[in-house]
Amino acid sequence: MIHPHHESTNYETTLNQLAEAGLREVLSRYNLTLRNRPEHNLAYMFVEQCQKMPKDYIKALKGLESFLKRVGDYNSLLSIHPKAPSDCPSELKFSNGEAILDVVSKLPIRCLGDWKSFSNAEKLHSALRKQHESINQNGEY
Repeated sequence: MIHPHHESTNYETTLNQLAEAGLREVLSRYNLTLRNRPEHNLAYMFVEQCQKMPKDYIKALKGLESFLKRVGDYNSLLSIHPKAPSDCPSELKFSNGEAILDVVSKLPIRCLGDWKSFSNAEKLHSALRKQHESINQNGEY
């Protein structure tokens, strides 16, 4: 469920600051460095990718990026980063049945249940595969 304040610049700024710190912490924890390391703005990751992938893939990855930032899953966020090292941890974490909270608002993120198209799931799957292949990650999907 999208809350009205999520559209605000302040919310986005806070969300990106948390993502920046979270990504740096993951890099430090695993003793990793980004390929072609950017000097700043780790959290603004898909800007450079926009002209390299089909629009449907970009939309899917930006949606996943937004979700991962909102739930604070920075390991997974790093694994889809365009400059991620090929040896970074690559896994998505799932809820154990407890509410998943937005890292900024601390409100539960609710599924609306209106995404019923398998073709959308297949697009996300294809986008993730293409993104991972671009950074030399491979494996089971």
